[in-house]
Amino acid sequence: MELYDKLTAKYPFHHFSTSTTQTVIDEDDPNAITSRVTFEHTGIEVLKIDRTLFVFVRDTTSASSVGKKLVEVCDGAIATEVPSRFIGYVEMKSRCTQNVVVKARSQLIASYYHMLSIAQDCGFSISNFQQKGIIVSQPITDEVLIKARQRRKRDDDLNHQTSSARFLLKLIEGKAKDEKTGICFIHAVPTDVVDLRTL
Repeated sequence: MELYDKLTAKYPFHHFSTSTTQTVIDEDDPNAITSRVTFEHTGIEVLKIDRTLFVFVRDTTSASSVGKKLVEVCDGAIATEVPSRFIGYVEMKSRCTQNVVVKARSQLIASYYHMLSIAQDCGFSISNFQQKGIIVSQPITDEVLIKARQRRKRDDDLNHQTSSARFLLKLIEGKAKDEKTGICFIHAVPTDVVDLRTL
């Protein structure tokens, strides 16, 4: 796998693994309800990128504060080159609410930007890969769905450009996309396995 070769030429092997059957991503938090997602992909070679590759420190030095802060990033990523080229940033959440999915979106976008710098460092073009943000959570409840529809109507009436309700509903409909990065967001429920070909 060309991507694996390019990444491991610059970064330690422990960040990566490949499989042609299943790829498992685990949540670090032992108390999380959504603690694991398994991607089924028999016959497709998948590169798993451990979340530790994405963890980076942002300098928060300013006139009022001095220090460094870890940037919240995804739980891991998967990538394929055949039959199609894509990089999927995976974030697991225990609930599916407006605030939770917006936080997940921020973590996935932060991971994308870090991968962009990794790609430049490793000599490959990230634009050759379709970018996917995979938010894995428990199913959305009827109560949350009703509130999101009411909030979206209010946000539309007030002509709000950004709306957590709108993002949640588009995510559930399979139509959520970040125009700036090109990331298409997908919602998955952590059933026994998620078929990679359905994403």
